[in-house]
Amino acid sequence: MKRRRKKKTASVRYLSAEMGRHRILAARTPRGGESWRIHLRRLAVIVILLALLALGVTALVQGIRWAGRKLLWENDAYKVRTINVMVDGRLSREHVLEFMNLPDDMNLWALLLTRRASAGNDNTWRGMTVDQIRESFLRRIPSVSDMDIAVRLPDRLDVRVKERVPFAIVDAGRAYGDFVVDRHGIVFFDPRRDDNLPLIAGVPSDNLMPGVDLSGSLTASLHLLDMVRQPRYNRDINIRRLNVAAQDYLECWLDNGTHVTILWPAMHESGAAGVTHLELKLNSLRSVLRDSSETGQRLQSINLTLTEDNIPATPEANQR
Repeated sequence: MKRRRKKKTASVRYLSAEMGRHRILAARTPRGGESWRIHLRRLAVIVILLALLALGVTALVQGIRWAGRKLLWENDAYKVRTINVMVDGRLSREHVLEFMNLPDDMNLWALLLTRRASAGNDNTWRGMTVDQIRESFLRRIPSVSDMDIAVRLPDRLDVRVKERVPFAIVDAGRAYGDFVVDRHGIVFFDPRRDDNLPLIAGVPSDNLMPGVDLSGSLTASLHLLDMVRQPRYNRDINIRRLNVAAQDYLECWLDNGTHVTILWPAMHESGAAGVTHLELKLNSLRSVLRDSSETGQRLQSINLTLTEDNIPATPEANQR
Protein backbone atom coordinates (compact mmCIF):
# COMPACT_ATOMS: atom_id res chain seq x y z
CA MET A 1 0.00 0.00 0.00
CA LYS A 2 1.14 3.46 -0.80
CA ARG A 3 1.33 5.84 2.05
CA ARG A 4 -0.59 9.02 1.66
CA ARG A 5 1.41 12.12 2.11
CA LYS A 6 0.11 14.38 4.79
CA LYS A 7 -0.96 17.76 3.58
CA LYS A 8 0.81 20.72 4.98
CA THR A 9 -1.89 22.49 6.91
CA ALA A 10 0.12 24.64 9.23
CA SER A 11 1.42 27.89 7.92
CA VAL A 12 3.65 28.38 10.92
CA ARG A 13 6.12 25.83 12.13
CA TYR A 14 8.09 25.89 15.30
CA LEU A 15 11.62 24.54 15.37
CA SER A 16 12.76 23.45 18.77
CA ALA A 17 16.27 23.25 20.04
CA GLU A 18 17.58 22.57 23.45
CA MET A 19 20.34 24.52 25.03
CA GLY A 20 21.03 23.33 28.47
CA ARG A 21 17.80 23.42 30.41
CA HIS A 22 16.08 25.91 28.07
CA ARG A 23 14.05 25.13 25.04
CA ILE A 24 14.04 27.70 22.29
CA LEU A 25 11.10 27.93 19.89
CA ALA A 26 11.80 29.62 16.58
CA ALA A 27 8.76 30.62 14.51
CA ARG A 28 8.87 30.54 10.80
CA THR A 29 6.96 33.37 9.11
CA PRO A 30 4.09 32.40 6.82
CA ARG A 31 4.54 32.46 3.14
CA GLY A 32 3.78 35.65 1.24
CA GLY A 33 0.57 34.32 -0.33
CA GLU A 34 -0.81 33.27 3.03
CA SER A 35 0.08 36.60 4.78
CA TRP A 36 -2.13 38.84 2.65
CA ARG A 37 -5.10 36.50 3.18
CA ILE A 38 -4.74 36.92 6.92
CA HIS A 39 -4.67 40.73 6.62
CA LEU A 40 -7.64 40.66 4.26
CA ARG A 41 -9.70 38.64 6.72
CA ARG A 42 -8.83 41.05 9.52
CA LEU A 43 -9.78 44.05 7.38
CA ALA A 44 -13.09 42.45 6.47
CA VAL A 45 -13.88 41.90 10.14
CA ILE A 46 -13.09 45.56 10.95
CA VAL A 47 -15.29 46.82 8.09
CA ILE A 48 -18.19 44.65 9.21
CA LEU A 49 -17.85 45.86 12.81
CA LEU A 50 -17.77 49.52 11.71
CA ALA A 51 -20.83 49.01 9.50
CA LEU A 52 -22.71 47.39 12.38
CA LEU A 53 -21.70 50.26 14.66
CA ALA A 54 -22.89 52.85 12.14
CA LEU A 55 -26.20 51.04 11.72
CA GLY A 56 -26.60 50.90 15.49
CA VAL A 57 -25.91 54.63 15.91
CA THR A 58 -28.30 55.50 13.07
CA ALA A 59 -31.02 53.32 14.55
CA LEU A 60 -30.47 54.92 17.96
CA VAL A 61 -30.70 58.48 16.55
CA GLN A 62 -33.82 57.66 14.56
CA GLY A 63 -35.35 56.05 17.61
CA ILE A 64 -34.63 59.14 19.73
CA ARG A 65 -36.15 61.39 17.06
CA TRP A 66 -39.23 59.21 16.80
CA ALA A 67 -39.65 59.19 20.56
CA GLY A 68 -39.10 62.94 20.70
CA ARG A 69 -41.76 63.58 18.07
CA LYS A 70 -44.30 61.36 19.77
CA LEU A 71 -43.58 62.46 23.33
CA LEU A 72 -42.61 66.12 22.89
CA TRP A 73 -42.83 68.27 19.79
CA GLU A 74 -45.79 66.45 18.18
CA ASN A 75 -47.59 65.90 21.46
CA ASP A 76 -50.88 67.83 21.66
CA ALA A 77 -50.40 68.25 25.41
CA TYR A 78 -47.70 70.85 24.70
CA LYS A 79 -49.63 72.98 22.21
CA VAL A 80 -49.90 76.62 23.24
CA ARG A 81 -53.26 77.39 24.80
CA THR A 82 -52.54 80.57 26.74
CA ILE A 83 -50.55 83.63 25.64
CA ASN A 84 -50.01 86.26 28.31
CA VAL A 85 -49.06 89.64 26.84
CA MET A 86 -47.66 92.35 29.11
CA VAL A 87 -47.03 95.72 27.47
CA ASP A 88 -45.05 98.52 29.05
CA GLY A 89 -46.70 101.25 27.01
CA ARG A 90 -49.85 101.87 24.99
CA LEU A 91 -49.63 99.07 22.41
CA SER A 92 -52.64 96.75 22.58
CA ARG A 93 -52.48 93.00 23.14
CA GLU A 94 -54.26 92.38 19.81
CA HIS A 95 -51.61 94.35 17.91
CA VAL A 96 -48.81 92.42 19.59
CA LEU A 97 -50.32 89.05 18.63
CA GLU A 98 -51.07 90.29 15.11
CA PHE A 99 -47.49 91.34 14.45
CA MET A 100 -46.04 88.21 16.09
CA ASN A 101 -48.15 86.07 13.70
CA LEU A 102 -47.86 82.91 15.78
CA PRO A 103 -49.49 79.71 14.38
CA ASP A 104 -52.45 78.34 16.31
CA ASP A 105 -51.00 74.83 16.56
CA MET A 106 -47.58 75.91 17.81
CA ASN A 107 -45.91 73.31 20.02
CA LEU A 108 -43.85 74.75 22.88
CA TRP A 109 -41.32 71.91 22.90
CA ALA A 110 -40.72 72.47 19.20
CA LEU A 111 -40.09 76.13 19.97
CA LEU A 112 -37.68 75.27 22.80
CA LEU A 113 -35.71 72.75 20.74
CA THR A 114 -35.57 75.10 17.78
CA ARG A 115 -34.26 77.77 20.13
CA ARG A 116 -31.28 75.58 20.98
CA ALA A 117 -30.62 74.24 17.49
CA SER A 118 -28.94 75.82 14.50
CA ALA A 119 -30.74 76.60 11.26
CA GLY A 120 -31.21 73.62 8.95
CA ASN A 121 -31.65 70.98 11.65
CA ASP A 122 -34.70 68.78 11.98
CA ASN A 123 -37.13 71.25 13.52
CA THR A 124 -40.89 71.28 13.18
CA TRP A 125 -42.04 74.87 13.52
CA ARG A 126 -40.92 76.77 10.41
CA GLY A 127 -37.28 76.69 11.57
CA MET A 128 -37.91 79.88 13.58
CA THR A 129 -36.07 80.52 16.81
CA VAL A 130 -37.23 82.68 19.71
CA ASP A 131 -34.57 85.25 18.84
CA GLN A 132 -35.71 85.34 15.21
CA ILE A 133 -39.32 85.88 16.27
CA ARG A 134 -38.17 88.71 18.52
CA GLU A 135 -35.98 90.34 15.85
CA SER A 136 -38.75 90.12 13.25
CA PHE A 137 -41.19 91.81 15.64
CA LEU A 138 -38.74 94.61 16.50
CA ARG A 139 -38.10 95.28 12.80
CA ARG A 140 -41.81 95.53 12.08
CA ILE A 141 -42.60 97.69 15.15
CA PRO A 142 -39.85 100.34 15.61
CA SER A 143 -41.81 101.89 18.48
CA VAL A 144 -40.92 98.83 20.61
CA SER A 145 -37.49 98.95 22.24
CA ASP A 146 -37.37 95.45 23.71
CA MET A 147 -39.30 92.19 23.75
CA ASP A 148 -38.99 89.03 25.82
CA ILE A 149 -40.62 85.66 25.06
CA ALA A 150 -40.73 83.06 27.85
CA VAL A 151 -41.96 79.48 27.36
CA ARG A 152 -43.93 78.10 30.31
CA LEU A 153 -44.56 74.40 29.90
CA PRO A 154 -46.85 72.70 29.26
CA ASP A 155 -49.06 75.17 27.33
CA ARG A 156 -48.34 78.82 28.22
CA LEU A 157 -46.35 81.56 26.53
CA ASP A 158 -45.45 84.82 28.29
CA VAL A 159 -44.66 87.85 26.11
CA ARG A 160 -43.36 91.11 27.56
CA VAL A 161 -43.11 94.20 25.34
CA LYS A 162 -41.43 97.47 26.23
CA GLU A 163 -42.26 100.50 24.10
CA ARG A 164 -39.97 103.41 23.37
CA VAL A 165 -40.60 106.63 25.26
CA PRO A 166 -40.90 109.71 23.01
CA PHE A 167 -38.09 112.11 23.83
CA ALA A 168 -38.40 114.75 21.11
CA ILE A 169 -40.30 115.45 17.90
CA VAL A 170 -38.34 115.39 14.64
CA ASP A 171 -39.48 117.75 11.90
CA ALA A 172 -39.71 115.39 8.93
CA GLY A 173 -40.92 118.06 6.53
CA ARG A 174 -43.66 115.81 5.19
CA ALA A 175 -47.38 116.23 4.82
CA TYR A 176 -48.45 113.25 6.95
CA GLY A 177 -46.79 114.47 10.12
CA ASP A 178 -43.58 114.35 12.05
CA PHE A 179 -41.67 111.52 13.70
CA VAL A 180 -40.43 111.21 17.25
CA VAL A 181 -37.16 109.91 18.66
CA ASP A 182 -36.41 108.23 21.96
CA ARG A 183 -33.52 109.09 24.27
CA HIS A 184 -31.16 106.96 22.16
CA GLY A 185 -32.04 108.63 18.84
CA ILE A 186 -34.21 105.86 17.33
CA VAL A 187 -36.91 107.23 15.03
CA PHE A 188 -40.47 105.94 15.26
CA PHE A 189 -43.99 107.14 14.56
CA ASP A 190 -46.33 107.95 17.43
CA PRO A 191 -49.81 109.17 16.39
CA ARG A 192 -50.54 110.08 20.03
CA ARG A 193 -47.45 112.21 20.42
CA ASP A 194 -47.15 114.84 23.12
CA ASP A 195 -46.99 118.30 21.52
CA ASN A 196 -45.23 119.59 24.61
CA LEU A 197 -42.09 117.72 23.57
CA PRO A 198 -39.27 119.84 22.08
CA LEU A 199 -39.07 119.96 18.30
CA ILE A 200 -35.80 119.16 16.51
CA ALA A 201 -35.54 120.82 13.09
CA GLY A 202 -32.83 120.77 10.47
CA VAL A 203 -32.55 116.96 10.20
CA PRO A 204 -32.11 115.80 6.57
CA SER A 205 -35.36 114.07 5.60
CA ASP A 206 -34.07 112.04 2.64
CA ASN A 207 -33.68 108.78 4.57
CA LEU A 208 -35.81 109.67 7.58
CA MET A 209 -38.13 106.77 8.37
CA PRO A 210 -39.18 104.65 11.36
CA GLY A 211 -36.36 102.51 12.70
CA VAL A 212 -33.53 104.82 11.58
CA ASP A 213 -30.83 105.48 14.20
CA LEU A 214 -30.04 109.21 14.49
CA SER A 215 -27.88 108.93 17.59
CA GLY A 216 -24.76 109.84 15.61
CA SER A 217 -26.11 113.03 14.06
CA LEU A 218 -28.16 114.09 17.12
CA THR A 219 -25.56 113.40 19.82
CA ALA A 220 -25.22 117.04 20.87
CA SER A 221 -28.94 117.86 20.82
CA LEU A 222 -29.89 114.69 22.74
CA HIS A 223 -27.29 115.48 25.41
CA LEU A 224 -28.55 119.05 25.67
CA LEU A 225 -32.21 118.04 25.99
CA ASP A 226 -31.39 115.33 28.49
CA MET A 227 -29.34 117.73 30.61
CA VAL A 228 -31.93 120.51 30.77
CA ARG A 229 -34.51 118.00 32.04
CA GLN A 230 -32.55 117.54 35.24
CA PRO A 231 -34.04 119.24 38.32
CA ARG A 232 -31.18 121.71 38.66
CA TYR A 233 -31.91 123.16 35.20
CA ASN A 234 -35.55 122.46 34.30
CA ARG A 235 -36.91 125.25 36.51
CA ASP A 236 -35.05 127.92 34.53
CA ILE A 237 -34.38 126.36 31.10
CA ASN A 238 -37.19 124.96 28.97
CA ILE A 239 -36.22 124.35 25.33
CA ARG A 240 -39.13 124.33 22.90
CA ARG A 241 -37.25 124.04 19.59
CA LEU A 242 -33.79 123.18 18.31
CA ASN A 243 -32.21 123.57 14.92
CA VAL A 244 -29.34 121.20 14.12
CA ALA A 245 -28.72 122.31 10.54
CA ALA A 246 -25.42 123.96 11.49
CA GLN A 247 -22.57 121.58 12.20
CA ASP A 248 -20.60 123.72 14.66
CA TYR A 249 -23.33 124.98 17.00
CA LEU A 250 -26.96 124.53 18.03
CA GLU A 251 -29.77 127.04 17.85
CA CYS A 252 -32.39 126.84 20.59
CA TRP A 253 -35.62 128.68 21.31
CA LEU A 254 -36.80 128.69 24.92
CA ASP A 255 -40.43 128.70 26.03
CA ASN A 256 -40.27 132.46 26.62
CA GLY A 257 -39.15 133.08 23.03
CA THR A 258 -35.45 133.71 23.78
CA HIS A 259 -33.10 132.54 21.04
CA VAL A 260 -29.97 130.81 22.35
CA THR A 261 -26.90 129.92 20.29
CA ILE A 262 -24.71 127.37 22.04
CA LEU A 263 -21.62 125.29 21.43
CA TRP A 264 -19.18 123.52 23.73
CA PRO A 265 -15.97 121.50 23.30
CA ALA A 266 -16.50 117.85 22.31
CA MET A 267 -20.20 118.53 21.78
CA HIS A 268 -20.49 115.71 19.21
CA GLU A 269 -18.85 113.16 21.51
CA SER A 270 -20.51 111.04 24.17
CA GLY A 271 -17.65 111.08 26.67
CA ALA A 272 -17.51 112.72 30.08
CA ALA A 273 -15.47 115.65 28.78
CA GLY A 274 -18.31 116.91 26.61
CA VAL A 275 -20.78 116.62 29.50
CA THR A 276 -18.52 118.68 31.77
CA HIS A 277 -18.22 121.49 29.22
CA LEU A 278 -21.97 121.43 28.63
CA GLU A 279 -22.63 121.80 32.35
CA LEU A 280 -20.49 124.95 32.40
CA LYS A 281 -22.50 126.43 29.51
CA LEU A 282 -25.82 125.61 31.12
CA ASN A 283 -24.71 127.06 34.46
CA SER A 284 -23.92 130.32 32.68
CA LEU A 285 -27.24 130.26 30.81
CA ARG A 286 -29.13 129.67 34.05
CA SER A 287 -27.36 132.62 35.69
CA VAL A 288 -28.20 134.95 32.80
CA LEU A 289 -31.85 133.89 32.79
CA ARG A 290 -32.16 134.35 36.56
CA ASP A 291 -30.58 137.82 36.38
CA SER A 292 -32.95 138.88 33.59
CA SER A 293 -35.92 137.52 35.55
CA GLU A 294 -34.95 139.42 38.67
CA THR A 295 -34.60 142.68 36.74
CA GLY A 296 -37.77 142.07 34.72
CA GLN A 297 -35.89 142.34 31.45
CA ARG A 298 -36.81 139.89 28.69
CA LEU A 299 -33.98 138.77 26.41
CA GLN A 300 -34.26 138.35 22.68
CA SER A 301 -31.07 136.35 22.23
CA ILE A 302 -28.20 134.86 24.22
CA ASN A 303 -24.87 133.91 22.69
CA LEU A 304 -23.13 130.96 24.40
CA THR A 305 -20.58 130.33 21.66
CA LEU A 306 -17.84 132.29 23.45
CA THR A 307 -16.33 131.74 26.88
CA GLU A 308 -18.41 131.41 30.05
CA ASP A 309 -17.25 134.88 31.13
CA ASN A 310 -18.28 136.57 27.89
CA ILE A 311 -21.98 136.02 27.18
CA PRO A 312 -23.53 138.60 24.85
CA ALA A 313 -27.26 139.01 25.49
CA THR A 314 -29.67 141.16 23.47
CA PRO A 315 -32.83 142.48 25.21
CA GLU A 316 -36.11 142.72 23.38
CA ALA A 317 -36.44 145.88 21.30
CA ASN A 318 -39.90 146.90 22.63
CA GLN A 319 -38.74 147.06 26.24
CA ARG A 320 -38.13 150.41 27.81
